[in-house]
Amino acid sequence: MEKFIVDLTEHSCSCYFWDLVGIPCRHAVAAIHYKIENPEDYVHPYYKKNAYLACYGPKITPINGQQMWPKSDFPELLPPIYKTPLGRPKKLRRREADEHVSHSKISKKNIAMKCTRCNQFGHNIRTCRKRNTTRTTRQVTFNPVFYLHYVIQYSK
Repeated sequence: MEKFIVDLTEHSCSCYFWDLVGIPCRHAVAAIHYKIENPEDYVHPYYKKNAYLACYGPKITPINGQQMWPKSDFPELLPPIYKTPLGRPKKLRRREADEHVSHSKISKKNIAMKCTRCNQFGHNIRTCRKRNTTRTTRQVTFNPVFYLHYVIQYSK
C-alpha cells in the first residue's frame, strides 16, 4: 500500500494531483475529513462561482460571418511549399495514434506441415521420401499436323 504526504496549508499532496489540477485528491479529502472540515474550502478559487462570473460577466458580442470581415492590403497567405524528402518513401503506412502496432512475425512453431504429394503430416513436398516413386514422366507424342504447320511456317 502506497503512502502519500498531504500538506493542507500548502494545498499539496505527494501524488501531485492536487498541485496540477487544483482540486483535492482522495488522499487530501481523507485528511480534510479527518480534521472535520469541508473539502470545497480547499478547491482552487478558479473553480468557484465568483471566478466564473468574473470571466463571463462582461458582454460578449457575436462576430459576423467571414464575408463581413474587413479586407487587408497584405497579400493572401499561401501554405508553405512542400518539398519531397530525399530517399525511398516509407514502406509502412502511417498508423493512427491509438492503433496497435505489432513488431513480431506470426510464429509457425506449432503448425504441422502436410505433404501435398502423399497427404501425410510431418514433412512437405520438398522432403517427401516418395519423390521418385510417385513422379510421373510425361510422354511426348508425335503430332503430324503440328509438325506440318511448323515446317510450312518456317520454311518460307
